[in-house]
Amino acid sequence: MEQNRPSFIHKSKKPYDVSEFERIEPTKIQDGKEVPLDNFSYFQAYWTGKDWQISPVTTSDNNYDFGSIYIEDNSVWRIIGTDGKGPQEYNTGGEVAMYVSTDFGKTWKKERQLTQNSELNHCYPLRPVNANPDFYALWATGHGRQKSESTLYFCNKKGDVFELPRQMEGETAKPRLVP
Repeated sequence: MEQNRPSFIHKSKKPYDVSEFERIEPTKIQDGKEVPLDNFSYFQAYWTGKDWQISPVTTSDNNYDFGSIYIEDNSVWRIIGTDGKGPQEYNTGGEVAMYVSTDFGKTWKKERQLTQNSELNHCYPLRPVNANPDFYALWATGHGRQKSESTLYFCNKKGDVFELPRQMEGETAKPRLVP
């Protein structure tokens, strides 16, 4: 991969795709099964120096769902984002998953489901600037339809999830590893 070429993830919903994205097939392989690109589809776009390489990643159920891309080296690209349906369907957020590509974003595989069976939607997994392998993404939870308490979570590069305490007894506190 050439350095300093743009790569980003974006979302689209058929039939509102712009003409360049119409060449995307209406289905993709996910977890070994052919599934339709319905709802809001995440796409990864990479400028090859000649044209845009556009590849489907996954789907979600809300246009405000979010993911962050990590280009770790020439072979490993990673996305940490909300996908599928969360506890409050069709609202911002959902469950958080990690997707990995080892071919410059041409194909993506769900490497790990980071959260599951949550009571509240997980929202906006953010990539810290110069992310440390022990602090790789940060996000919060919230109810999509009513006032709720929010909890902060983070994960490491391996995908282990930690919950930050809502109340601190001192200047530091140990996060809880989420099973």
